[in-house]
This record gives sequence, C-alpha cells and structure tokens, in this order.
Amino acid sequence: MRIWVKFLIILYVSLCFGIYAEASGCGNCHGTPPGDRSHRIHSGLDLMHAAYGDTGYTQQYAPSAPHSYGFNCGNCHPLNSAKHRNGVVDIELSNKGAGGLRALNSNRAEFDSKKKRCSGVYCHSDGERGRNLRYVRSPRWNGKERRSRCQECHGSPPVYESTKERPNGHFNAARSYGHLLGIHWDSVNGHTKESFKYNTATQMGCTTCHFETVRRDTDMTFVDTKTGLFTCVRCHEMRDGDIYNYSVHVNGKVDLAFEPVNVRSKAQMMYLPEGWKRKGLKGKIESYDEAMVALTQIKYDFMDRSCSNVSCHLQPGKVFWYDKINCADCHVNFGAAGQNKRR
Repeated sequence: MRIWVKFLIILYVSLCFGIYAEASGCGNCHGTPPGDRSHRIHSGLDLMHAAYGDTGYTQQYAPSAPHSYGFNCGNCHPLNSAKHRNGVVDIELSNKGAGGLRALNSNRAEFDSKKKRCSGVYCHSDGERGRNLRYVRSPRWNGKERRSRCQECHGSPPVYESTKERPNGHFNAARSYGHLLGIHWDSVNGHTKESFKYNTATQMGCTTCHFETVRRDTDMTFVDTKTGLFTCVRCHEMRDGDIYNYSVHVNGKVDLAFEPVNVRSKAQMMYLPEGWKRKGLKGKIESYDEAMVALTQIKYDFMDRSCSNVSCHLQPGKVFWYDKINCADCHVNFGAAGQNKRR
C-alpha cells in the first residue's frame, strides 16, 4: 500500500511540475538563454523569445543594428520536442529537416563533447556561397576568447587565389593585388601613412563595401604571406575588428552596403578625370583629387559579380570581382592606343 501511495505522489508531482514548466516557459528550469558566457554570446538578444526547436536568427528578430546575436534554441538543439526534458543535454547540428541558417550546416555537423567545439556549422564558416562554402573549427565552448576573430572564419580580408569560379578581389594571394591595397599603393613601402594623416587619400577596408556590417576598420590582423609588405603589424598595433550591426553578420547572405564617402586620391595626374575635382596645387602635401559622386551610387550585380558606376575606377562600364586591374584599365591616357579594357 505504501509503495502505491509513494508512486501516486511522485506521479502527481511530476505531472504538476511538467504542466507548470510547460506553462511557465523555459525560464522555470534554466535561463533563457542559460547564463554561461557562450550562451550569452550566441543568444544575448533581448528581443528574441527562446523556444525549443526554433531555428530563428538575429536578423529575423532585430533588423536594425543590434549589438548582439540572437540564435534561437533550434540552431543547436533538437527540433523534436520529445527530446526535451529527457535527462540529457542534446546537441544536434545537422541540417537534416532544418530551416533557417541551420539548413546551411553540413549534414555531418556535430559537437565534440570532449573538445567542446562545433564543426560543419554555417555560423563558423567563411560565409561563401554554394560549393565554395568552407567550414572552420569553432572556438571552444565557454573557453577564453581568442584574438583575430575575423581571421578565424573568413579572413580579414579573405585571401586566396582568384578564379571565375571563386573570385576574390579582396586580396589575391596568387598575385598580391586587390582592394586591400587601396588606390595607387606604394610597391616599396605599402600604402603611405602621410596620405591618411592629411585625409588626402581614401583608405580601402571592410567599411568601404560592408558599411552596414562594419563602421570602423580596426582589424590589424592581416598577414601578407606573399610579400610581407602589407602585413598590418609592420606599422600598426595588433587589434581585432568590431562588428557594428549583428543582424547582417551571419545571416546566410553576402551583404553589401557602400560607404557614403567621395573617394580621394593623392595621384593628381596631369589630366583631371571626368567626374573628379582638384583641391589645391599638384605636389602640395595637403592637395588631392576627389570624386564628385559618392560610393553609395555603386550598383552591384550578384549574378555576374560586377560593380558599375564606380567613381574610383574612373571609366564607365562594369568591373568584375575577379578582374586584375592595371593602370590602363582606368586611365585612358595610359597603355597602347590610349584604350582601356572596361567591358
């Protein structure tokens, strides 16, 4: 008789607790999200309502420049609610049957419970599209924060050989060219600090084309393995990058937003290009040329990966992300017969 009484009491308490927990939400048993450091980093967005099996992400909850991520429970835990409150901390990362960003994970994505690291997950990848997507090893869960966060996933900037199948205009490792070098870079000294000091030449960085994601070019972790000339710490103190708008960072898309600046150049050629104006006399330390049209007028075609209406390329027509740009490509008074190669 006593055994039956104990059984009924346990059953009653269990049922009541289950109903109460269901009614009260996740916060009755654990934090929403749990209060450890890594949960706060991945799911610190106040506007997100934690829900088991929900694969929502930051941009869906707060599209207007939040300063933390909001990845809901279903991005890392089972989609099947039957696995909730089963006495085990279940972690499932595979893309099978998943939506949202989890659908971009590998079907072999997993969490190593001993090393406390994820593998095969989109949120720790280089962010490229389709078959060019490359997964990287995640930091250790609740481990110490490491430097060079940008470099760990996609590079700062991305560095690899540029091809039509996998174009790269950031910094082409095969030939050491790309937007990182800026306008009229010095092949002996790298970009010249005097031009930046007097604001007479525009610096090219993450903010130039990803202005909604990054507002300050603070990352100094780039290492030029080709020539060593453009390794940042040759001249700068080692610093990591800062994300301005978390909603457009790790959202499954390549986000482009051009910086609202009029490009400046210290070159000051003999013939002032059309659409540009000159400030001061050529050769003076404070003089420069400036485009009359801001970079916000650029049109980017995601299909053929080309830009048009780019003031810093001087000539009309398209510039492709895989192009290698030479002097004659922009300046019509350079090269054979004064012709450029713009399409």
